[in-house]
Amino acid sequence: MSSHEKSIKELLALYFNVIGEKETEIDNQRFEIQSIDGFNAVSLFSLIDKESKNFISLKDLQFFLGKASYKDESLRMFIHCFDKNNDFALDYVEFCNLIGFNPENSSEGEVEVPEAVVNSFTRLILNEIDLVDVCGGIASEIKSRIDFTTYEAFLEIDSQGKKYIDAESLSSFLEAYNFETTNVEKIIWRLDTDGDDRISYEEFCIIFSPH
Repeated sequence: MSSHEKSIKELLALYFNVIGEKETEIDNQRFEIQSIDGFNAVSLFSLIDKESKNFISLKDLQFFLGKASYKDESLRMFIHCFDKNNDFALDYVEFCNLIGFNPENSSEGEVEVPEAVVNSFTRLILNEIDLVDVCGGIASEIKSRIDFTTYEAFLEIDSQGKKYIDAESLSSFLEAYNFETTNVEKIIWRLDTDGDDRISYEEFCIIFSPH
């Protein structure tokens, strides 16, 4: 069945399932980066922030990725996913969130960044961009439906009227469409911008109006 033949509810379930599956893969890459001998979060951050601005900009990431294949708009959207203070850049704490590293465990001083860390981090970014592209395509398909409204879509998942989507309601929704529910916490983490372990209506709307 093509995406054009799926209902809005089926597309929503697919959207969340894609996040869960891809986030598991990306989580493994985060672990891989931190497991490489010589990994140092401060040094990796400084390698990308070549001008020592204390933040990583779109330009910094473009330079870091070099000739890798991606769309600039997708790279912007990737930054937006981790840019919690909406300043169009990644500070050190946001960078640590990206790589799944606790900034409180940062080592003082900088060391040379191993090539293996650079390569693994590059793969992580490109996987993040791929996730942005795939989910963006599904969200665009949902938005294009004449009968779509964000409020009604939200209520399809928040069937108990809690006014938020938690692990229980998301699990029930995914189960109805025969998707795995083992990754619901990862899905919520991805979309939860205020850290309360659930998806509010405002956070749900960002799926369809990410800028």
